[in-house]
Amino acid sequence: MRVYCGYDPTSTDLHLGHTISMRKLRQFQDLGHEVTFSLEATPRWWATHRIKTKRVPFWTEEQVAQNALTYAEQAFRVLDRAKTIVRYNGEWLSELSLVI
Repeated sequence: MRVYCGYDPTSTDLHLGHTISMRKLRQFQDLGHEVTFSLEATPRWWATHRIKTKRVPFWTEEQVAQNALTYAEQAFRVLDRAKTIVRYNGEWLSELSLVI
């Protein structure tokens, strides 16, 4: 089975609530399933996110990329690094023009 879960790097650190889904991902890994840890780390996503809430600042591409890196490193405290596929939504969304 392939299991996917996406995380939004809205800060520099993961929080306790993130570990709920990550622990479930780890259980899938331990059972031999493929796990994809996806990071919503494109400036285009941030533009659409900004529409939903004004509380989150419109961060630069570099800030979002840095947050995504720290999220991935922190996630490996729960997930098995060797068994985790890390993907970024920009791989499939970069061609869309969502910025308004």
